Amino acid sequence: MGAKSPNTHSLLGRPRRLTAISKCYRVFSMCALIAVIVWNHQMYQSSSSDNKANIRTLENKSSCPSLMHGKGVPTFKTRNDIAAILNNEPGFHRGVELGVQHGHFSLHTLTNWPNCDEYHLVDLWGHQENYHDYANRDDAKQEEIYQGAMKRLKGVQDRIHVCRNYTTVCVKNFQDGYFDFIYVDARHDFKGVWEDMVAYWPKLRVGGIMAGHDYVTNDDGPLPRQDWSKNYDGTIDETGTVVKGAVDKFAESVCRQVTVSYREGSWNSWAIRK
Repeated sequence: MGAKSPNTHSLLGRPRRLTAISKCYRVFSMCALIAVIVWNHQMYQSSSSDNKANIRTLENKSSCPSLMHGKGVPTFKTRNDIAAILNNEPGFHRGVELGVQHGHFSLHTLTNWPNCDEYHLVDLWGHQENYHDYANRDDAKQEEIYQGAMKRLKGVQDRIHVCRNYTTVCVKNFQDGYFDFIYVDARHDFKGVWEDMVAYWPKLRVGGIMAGHDYVTNDDGPLPRQDWSKNYDGTIDETGTVVKGAVDKFAESVCRQVTVSYREGSWNSWAIRK
């Protein structure tokens, strides 16, 4: 009668084993949690370092020399020489032009860049507020200009693609690194030029060329009916550097050399290689 049931030892010992297992599980969980925290901290530090490095790349000129490519943009007399440069560049087949208006430069570029098989035209062809430029006509005139441009480019219509909208809207249609050439000639106020360059730079492949027209300050270039010192958001560019100021600032931020045309009088063109 004093003998224990065969299961008594098992029942009495189970809580001890469960307690031990529970302790081990808690220790294991704690170790795993610590490992995850350490890993996340390291990843955060790595990400933070990358972000800081990117900021330094944009703001610290001392980091520029190691990032400069050996090959810059060849010198050119006027913007009409750019197409020939593009045609001599190996693998250059895609381009986009911001600010098309009548399409004269588009036609010249496509005629002298036969290797190009895909050329995107980006222009609102509509009136814009806060833009004092003789090209900023009313909507009826803009429609007339658009129709004229399409007629002018009919002979190369198999190579062109049109996005009739703001440049910052159309940019969403393109993947990063998609273009070999980007031509910036839309708005000419400082913020407008800067915004276009920042938005489209990622769309340019490494080794590609970004260029534009009217490399001038507000005092150098605009005609009596124009005043580019007023930005698209209504603010005033007190420096008056407009296009030239935006291009110079951007080129410095990405550590690239600006090549400027030398036979265009006061309306020079600019180009940089990514």
